[in-house]
Amino acid sequence: MNQNLKIHDIIFQNRVKLHLFETSQRKIWTIVGKEKEHWIDPELNFCSCSGYYFGMLKNKNHVII
Repeated sequence: MNQNLKIHDIIFQNRVKLHLFETSQRKIWTIVGKEKEHWIDPELNFCSCSGYYFGMLKNKNHVII
């Protein structure tokens, strides 16, 4: 499945959650997968998925939605 179709499915299946921390106004996004949930912090360019982790170890870029 190509990446655009994956993104489309995730959005239109309501598998994206926004967590807004009122005091700091920090936003964390949760993406609900078929087996796991991962959180994304776009301001820090961080994703909790293993692809991001291992990509950082190998010094590769990881696409954060």
